[in-house]
Amino acid sequence: MSGWRSHRKLAIGVLGFALAAVVLLPMRLAFNALALDRAGVTASAVRGTIWRGRVERLHIGRVDLGTMDASLSPIPLLLGRARLELSRRNGAPDDLVGAISVTRHGMGIEDAIGSVPMAGLLAPLPIDAIELDHVSVAFSDGACASAEGVVRARVSLIGRALTGSVRCDGARLLLLFGEVSAPAHVELRIAADGNYTGAMVASGEVGSVLSVLGLAPAGNGPRLEVNGRLR
Repeated sequence: MSGWRSHRKLAIGVLGFALAAVVLLPMRLAFNALALDRAGVTASAVRGTIWRGRVERLHIGRVDLGTMDASLSPIPLLLGRARLELSRRNGAPDDLVGAISVTRHGMGIEDAIGSVPMAGLLAPLPIDAIELDHVSVAFSDGACASAEGVVRARVSLIGRALTGSVRCDGARLLLLFGEVSAPAHVELRIAADGNYTGAMVASGEVGSVLSVLGLAPAGNGPRLEVNGRLR
């Protein structure tokens, strides 16, 4: 009986040590081991443990998300999926929360809420920031697999935000900002490799303001078309 108890204590001790080792695993080691850079996720510095870490100058492709608190749950790893929980809660306009999910088939973002700076990234589209409201997007095997949520494009040049939604459009992610009947609306299509195409159509006074960007005449108002790469 005493031998059985000794073995049980030893097993519990080993299990406790293993759990502690996992919980205290440096976030940097996990970040490198998961090869997040292959999915375009990079950082200038990664500190702390997977349970309570901090990621500085986090980027998804060319999009700079800044410094964020981070944690990596070990449970999804057992299912072949990495879920990096991210948050920045300072009571400031750039607050952002959500998660990055990576599998061997692709990557995505989950339940993202907050503002993402975009100034210059989509030039000449005059989008300063994109606000996310419970946005989730997943790419799998090089194609958009699912997308939902509300998005708003901040366009300081016209002094307003264009509200819309996200969905899959074939293999690409489609972000629609503003109604077609609105003074301005934007369509942005993003592929899994980061390539994008975009179009902005404006009318009335807004069209006049945006004419400085080189919008070409179109049937329903001046139109600006762009393409580029976010990775």
